[in-house]
Amino acid sequence: MRQHIDNFRNFLTENSKKKLNISDVSDSDLFSAEYRGEKIKIEGKFLKQGEERKLLQKLKKFNLGSGHEEMKLSKIDDDNFVFRLETYTGGPIQTIYFEKLK
Repeated sequence: MRQHIDNFRNFLTENSKKKLNISDVSDSDLFSAEYRGEKIKIEGKFLKQGEERKLLQKLKKFNLGSGHEEMKLSKIDDDNFVFRLETYTGGPIQTIYFEKLK
């Protein structure tokens, strides 16, 4: 998990002005996510722009809550994504990393 955090930080530093295309993820690709010791598998069709609400529903096993001020899905690289949720302005950030299963 630590490597995912480092990858994300590097991504933010190197690509702060460059937007990566999330839409090239195949619907059938399978990704793994872990949050507070719970694990889940998610299909690639949920890791696309505009699908954040559906993704949040798929992640209900993680007990993330229902009200969020902001949801942002970002691509770190071809095999890794990050989903950031802000419960309320200035509130705690929930961060979930997704890794493509091979």
